[in-house]
Amino acid sequence: MPPQADGLQRLAGAVQRRRAELRLSKDECARRASMSITTWRRVEDGDPVRDTTYARVDEVLGWELGASARIIDDPTAEPMLSEVHGGVRYSQPAISEDRLRHAIQNATIATAPTLTGAQIKELQERAIEELRRQGLLPEN
Repeated sequence: MPPQADGLQRLAGAVQRRRAELRLSKDECARRASMSITTWRRVEDGDPVRDTTYARVDEVLGWELGASARIIDDPTAEPMLSEVHGGVRYSQPAISEDRLRHAIQNATIATAPTLTGAQIKELQERAIEELRRQGLLPEN
């Protein structure tokens, strides 16, 4: 599969997952994006569309502008969610649990090098548990 086609399939999967998270139908997404249902289906089928269409997809899904294009171009890209407050769009980077564990491990080793591996793992678990309790990380 050519790189562009692979990227389009990656985007299609990400769009389908996000639409399901938002509990929106394809029809509702197309309506909110001011596009035809056929165009929205093309995105979810992994078919190419205009660049301006991807920008409207980003907006409907609550992603920062350019997220769709990055997903197509970069296999490691994860879309950032964004919100509009007072007419200004804010984006917050998503962080995976694995990346968070790695950051905690590196910070712990740098600041408390005498801790054992078991102690570092316990610290990771407690930090992740606390972030879940605060609603900053999703439940498993």
